[in-house]
Amino acid sequence: MTEKLRAYLFLEKLDPGIERRIDLDNMRFCRMLSIIVMIFEAFMLIRYGLFGNRSSDWYMLRLWSYISYFSLSVVWFFLSGHATKNVTSHKVFMLIGLGYSAVSVIWSMLISAVDYLNGEQVFVFVTIVICVAGFGFLKPVVSTLFFTGLFAVFYAVLFFINGAAKAILTNYIVLWFIVILICIARYHTKLSDITARVEFEKLNKELRKMSLYDKLTNVKNRHCLSLDLQGFVGKNLFLMLIDIDGFKEMNDSYGHDSGDSALKQFTRILQQYFFNQNVYRYGGDEFIVAVCDCQREVLMDKIKHCQEDMSGLLVGKTKQGLTFSGGYLIGILEDKRDFDTMFSSVDNALYRSKRNGKNQITRADWEE
Repeated sequence: MTEKLRAYLFLEKLDPGIERRIDLDNMRFCRMLSIIVMIFEAFMLIRYGLFGNRSSDWYMLRLWSYISYFSLSVVWFFLSGHATKNVTSHKVFMLIGLGYSAVSVIWSMLISAVDYLNGEQVFVFVTIVICVAGFGFLKPVVSTLFFTGLFAVFYAVLFFINGAAKAILTNYIVLWFIVILICIARYHTKLSDITARVEFEKLNKELRKMSLYDKLTNVKNRHCLSLDLQGFVGKNLFLMLIDIDGFKEMNDSYGHDSGDSALKQFTRILQQYFFNQNVYRYGGDEFIVAVCDCQREVLMDKIKHCQEDMSGLLVGKTKQGLTFSGGYLIGILEDKRDFDTMFSSVDNALYRSKRNGKNQITRADWEE
């Protein structure tokens, strides 16, 4: 039981992303609270300034307390907005929120102490405490210490005034206990909700990556290519379809591990010269390179470098470097539907490269 209580109060170190979201929610809700405070204080300032008892010894104190709390809320509203955009430290967020909450409760203590002296209820203190507990999300141990200290200080104030004669201690303790329970329960609820959302977002991100990227080589797949086609429309497109020469024989002779290693190294070479965003694994050992608005001479030079780097690869037990063959074209993609025609052309050019001895890139029958 003790261990469960400790685990409930003293949480393990949270993921920074989760902590950041809780901090941002604290700022958002506390900013909402500060707006409510500004409206209410402006109302009370007008009401008390016009209709308050000017002969009372506390008239000016109360008037200035409304002005001060209104001004503090305005300053804090803009400070919290700045912090939300520029601050990344959890401790700074917590101090800003606790600082405003503490000043709010201390202000309520002042007003409630004056009301208590005049035989009235400590309504302002109770209201502010409930608002702070209901708007913010503090870690259980922090909220327990924070509100325990505030309740202890306020009771000491009442005791100093007249021995807390008009304060019913049982009710006071019950209110403190309820506030603590609310804070702890709300924090754990918020923590569970944000954790679930973060995990869901991570899963969605992973699933999206799996749907768009090839797991083995970590480059884009043919589904991603179909999504990227719209970005090629109206541009001068270099389209090349290539595959590794003798890949099936290498797999059969040296095993799939050697084949996988060849695919990975081939991918790295393509990425080095054509960049990751332009390389797609179409299937098996077939890759597509799609580059927009690049000079033909530059592209041919890149292909030459790729061939040179491939010749230096010794995969598995192979004693000679690898080669690849392909077909390419350069032309304007008028419409997404034209891509199938383009692909068919480079596919035919690839097979011509194979028939003509491999280790070559053949230009497709396509008008530039």
